[in-house]
Amino acid sequence: MYGLQRIAEFFVKEWEVIAGAPLSFTLAVLVVGAAVGWCFGFFAWELRGWAARSKMDQLREEKTAEDDVLEIVRASHEHEVVVREEIEAEFERLHSVVDRLHGGNTNSDRLITDATAATERAVEELKQAHEEFLHHMQQWDDEHLHHHERPAFDHQD
Repeated sequence: MYGLQRIAEFFVKEWEVIAGAPLSFTLAVLVVGAAVGWCFGFFAWELRGWAARSKMDQLREEKTAEDDVLEIVRASHEHEVVVREEIEAEFERLHSVVDRLHGGNTNSDRLITDATAATERAVEELKQAHEEFLHHMQQWDDEHLHHHERPAFDHQD
């Protein structure tokens, strides 16, 4: 009970001081409020700036990663064009073999061997191009997976 009485006496004395100088009290509250508001505003401004810079950095990283993927796809496409041209050349040779077969200029065993070899070369070129593309994509995945991983917190005992 004694504690509550002391708290009540404190508030009564403070109210008497405030009542004796209301202008000074109001001015002090306004100055302290303005200072707290200015500090809070500055902190909020810095926090928003940090968040914006963080978002911009994240977007730059994503754009760089997308550019890397586009470069890999472009290089792969160029390689596929070359491979496709080689395959088309092999198929043209195959068609010429078939034409020779129908023309009767050579024996069928030789034509079948030539056609099989041309087909096998075309398929091998296609497989090789596909494996190179997969290798490039795996390389890109590995680079970007390690780039985005965050190191675990190490406890130093």
